[in-house]
Amino acid sequence: MIHEEYGRRIVNFIYRMVDSREDAEDLSQEVFLIVFHELRRLKDEGRFESWIYRIARNEVYQAYRKKRGHPSVDSTPRGDWDDEPRQEPVDSRPTPHDAIISEELGTSIRRVLRSLPPKLREVFVLSVMHEKSYSEIAEIVDRSLLSVKTDIFRARRLARAALGQYLEVKR
Repeated sequence: MIHEEYGRRIVNFIYRMVDSREDAEDLSQEVFLIVFHELRRLKDEGRFESWIYRIARNEVYQAYRKKRGHPSVDSTPRGDWDDEPRQEPVDSRPTPHDAIISEELGTSIRRVLRSLPPKLREVFVLSVMHEKSYSEIAEIVDRSLLSVKTDIFRARRLARAALGQYLEVKR
C-alpha cells in the first residue's frame, strides 16, 4: 500500500536527481526496503511523506558518493488524448516541427537539470516537478526555509536563462 501510494513519486524524484531510469528504480527499491524496516521508528505519522523523501534523498547522495559519475539519459514520451463528441476528429499529432521542438526542449530540460549542482537540483525538482511547498522542502532537505527559498530562486534563474529561447512569447 505504501509503495502504491508513493512508488511512482519517489522513482520520479530519484530519476530527476540521477538522470537514469535504471538507477532510479534500483534506488527506489532500496528506499522502500529502508521504509519497511524503519517504519516502526517513525514517531509522527503526519511527517511520513517528508520522511520517505528524505530517505530517497539520502540514498541518492550515497549513490553519488559510491559512483562519482554521471548516469545516462532516458526519456519517456507522454501524450494526451482529447475526445470531443459530434465533431470531426482533430489531428492532434504533432507536426514534424512541433515534434522536433518538443524533443529539443526535453533534451534541454534534462541538460539544465544535469547542470544544476545537486543542492539546487533537489529543491528545484521538489518545488517545480513535485509541487512541494517551501516548508515541506525545508523539512525534506533538513535546511532552513530561507536557504530553500534562496536555492529555488537560484535554480529557477539558472533554468530560465538556459531555457530562455523556449520561454519567449512570440507575437
